[in-house]
Amino acid sequence: MTVRAIIRRVTSPHILLVAGSLRADSFTTKLLVTAGDLVPGPLGVELVDHIRDLPHYDPDLEGDDLPLPVVALRAAIADAAGLLIATPEYNGAVPGGLKDWFDWATRPFGAHALMGKPVAVIGASPSSRGAAGAVTWLRTVLGFLGANLVGEVVAIPSVIGEIGADGTVSDAVTAQLRSTAEALAAAVAAAG
Repeated sequence: MTVRAIIRRVTSPHILLVAGSLRADSFTTKLLVTAGDLVPGPLGVELVDHIRDLPHYDPDLEGDDLPLPVVALRAAIADAAGLLIATPEYNGAVPGGLKDWFDWATRPFGAHALMGKPVAVIGASPSSRGAAGAVTWLRTVLGFLGANLVGEVVAIPSVIGEIGADGTVSDAVTAQLRSTAEALAAAVAAAG
């Protein structure tokens, strides 16, 4: 399975799946796709690679002529009923591309599409820390930005041992992803 493709069940309402990794064979994107498969119907899911095409955040580019990838990103967030964000951890933090995604997504401050929107976060790392630093950062920032943070902390350590060669995710991790997907779906339903 190619995890970089737009994935199935794009209906309205739907959950936008945000992959924080650019790597083609990303562990976190594989987990994100698995979590997307666990989102209960009738919600749809959509995975789109916005991060790759975004320019670095630059306030001088704000205005009437926003870069097209920024316009597409903001429209995708506005159209989604909720978001599920997956991140690896680079040097104890989120990857730079995901930070740019947040900076573009949350402008204008206080009036952006993440305000009040249900959002869940998952993280994973080959290390024993399990992307805990990146997940903590995301959860802190999402709360500050006014998103409706949903679910428990999911920071999966030693992820290499949790995903088989065929992409199958271990039962223990699948249970965590299912819990997150169901909590997000419940929050979307409650937001109605």
